[in-house]
Amino acid sequence: MKNTGLLRRLAAILYDALLVGALLFLATVPFIAVRGGEPVEIGDNALYRLALVLVIYAFFVGFWTRSGRTLGMQSWGLQLETMDGGKPTLATSS
Repeated sequence: MKNTGLLRRLAAILYDALLVGALLFLATVPFIAVRGGEPVEIGDNALYRLALVLVIYAFFVGFWTRSGRTLGMQSWGLQLETMDGGKPTLATSS
């Protein structure tokens, strides 16, 4: 297992943050549609908060368990490994 530098890690985090942000925008669309075009307040709507958390969870855990890397990590040549060099399981990713 080889460690990588901080700059590459930060670049992967920024890339993933942009992707997650886009997914959160898409997850917000149905909530706006249900409200007839009115903005959704995150503090008032527990279902909306839960949906956003689930989108973030599904993004990271899904990519980590499938390939050991997110799209941002793939772009910068990074990979998440267990101590024995394998891909993380659902239990270790959560």
